Amino acid sequence: MSTALDAQAASLVKHSVPLLKAHGAAINQRLYATLAERHPAAHALLQRADFPPLAAVVASYAANADDLGPFLQHAPRIARVHQRIGLQEAHFDMLGSALQDALHAILGDRVPAATLCAWSALYRQLAVTLIRLQRELPPLPSTPSSE
Repeated sequence: MSTALDAQAASLVKHSVPLLKAHGAAINQRLYATLAERHPAAHALLQRADFPPLAAVVASYAANADDLGPFLQHAPRIARVHQRIGLQEAHFDMLGSALQDALHAILGDRVPAATLCAWSALYRQLAVTLIRLQRELPPLPSTPSSE
């Protein structure tokens, strides 16, 4: 299954990046509140990751939707953090659902439905890329337990 965005979807997300950045704080607040309510274990995992706000990460990814080279240079480090905190494939689905909820709630009346669909496709592409990279990583060394 190809995860590449078509040219129209890439254009839609790139042109809406300023809107995402302008409303990033509200999107993050809604996203993490939804995640905490619906999936508290996933929320707790992400809190441990010390990531930048998700809307900023997705906006950065979207700004390069037609050339993922710059993102792919940093993606292995992101995948390693996901591995370290125990983020699983199902967590990406939970996060994607919460992100879509936040985008609809905060941007829904500001962007056409096609743009929201493009953002959904962009997130799926990001998730598939990070899941694949995480699977390719060697296991983390086990830490000796203190007795």
